[in-house]
Amino acid sequence: MALAKLADRIVVMEQRQVAEEGSHGHLMELGGMLGGIYHAMFTRQANRYL
Repeated sequence: MALAKLADRIVVMEQRQVAEEGSHGHLMELGGMLGGIYHAMFTRQANRYL
């Protein structure tokens, strides 16, 4: 997940469909407001290192 921050575009798939897409910053901002999938995955993984 840490390397995802370097990507220009991230696509999150759920049940074989695009659920979210955008940059790391966009998905984190969107997920913080709406409880997005990428935000939840990234935050859960990052909390292990705090």
